[in-house]
Amino acid sequence: MIAVTEPGVAGVHDLERLIQLTDFFKVKTAIILNKADLHPASAQEIKDLARAKDIPLIAEIPFLEEIPKNLSRGLGLNAIPQLSPPIEAALNRAIELL
Repeated sequence: MIAVTEPGVAGVHDLERLIQLTDFFKVKTAIILNKADLHPASAQEIKDLARAKDIPLIAEIPFLEEIPKNLSRGLGLNAIPQLSPPIEAALNRAIELL
C-alpha cells in the first residue's frame, strides 16, 4: 500500500492509524509525503515515524501551484517537468518494495 500523507496534525494522526491497520493485516507499506515543504516540523514528524516503523518514504512532493491546475485539466504529476523524475523514481521504488 502506498500511503500519501500531508504534514499537519490530521495527516500525522491519520498516518498513525493507517500504520496500525497495515501492521495488523501485515500489509507492506510505503509513504509519499505530499506538500512536504508546507509544515517542516510536521513533515519531520512523519519522516521520524516512517523511520521508527521501518516504512520507506519513497517521495517528498513539494507544494506547487501547477499540481492542482494540471490535475483539474486531467494531467498527471509527470506533466510538470521538475516532478517527472522524482515521481518516476518513487513509482519504481514502490514496485520494488511492494
